[in-house]
Order: sequence, then structure tokens, then C-alpha cells
Amino acid sequence: MLVDPDRGEICGIVDWDNARRGHPSLDLARTHSILTMDPALFTVPTSCAWGLVPSGTRGADGYGPLARAIPAACRSWAARVMLADLEPRYAATPEVLDPIRASGETR
Repeated sequence: MLVDPDRGEICGIVDWDNARRGHPSLDLARTHSILTMDPALFTVPTSCAWGLVPSGTRGADGYGPLARAIPAACRSWAARVMLADLEPRYAATPEVLDPIRASGETR
């Protein structure tokens, strides 16, 4: 996310590697999982973490009512995709991903 430092507002998002066609709720679910479950979040300095907000707030406003209730099936899909993406990265320390597995959203 690109944040305007003067206004403290998100002014852009750069991430086209995973761009796909599909239902907007899948975008929201994927973003929500990244901003709430990714183990890398625990390495972000507190001074920077304020800009990382879950879906339903600033970054999701453009989705309208969809942002307020992400369907369980979409959250589950996003958690499974996250695990598939992260398992190779955390192969030496797979337990780091246990909170995602335990979230109940991977079923």
C-alpha cells in the first residue's frame, strides 16, 4: 500500500502479481487474510503498523457493502491460498503457520 505521509491516507496499492478475474469478495478476503494472519506482520515495526488495516475500513471502502461481510467461503479460500503461498517460505519453521491453520478459516 502506498500511503500519503502528509495526510496519512492510502493513496495507492501496488500488487499485480496476484491479480485475477473473479468476485470482489475474494479480493477482500485475500487482503483481509494478508493484513490479519500473515506471520510477516509480526516483524513490522509498530510505527509502521498503523497503516495496516483489515478489510471493512479505509482500504476496502471502494467495495461498498461487500466489505462489511466477507462470506466464510471466501475467507476459507483466502486462508488456503495464503498457506499455499507461505509454506515454501516457512519450510524450515512450519509451526509459524499454525495460527493460520488453527484459525478455522482453512476448512
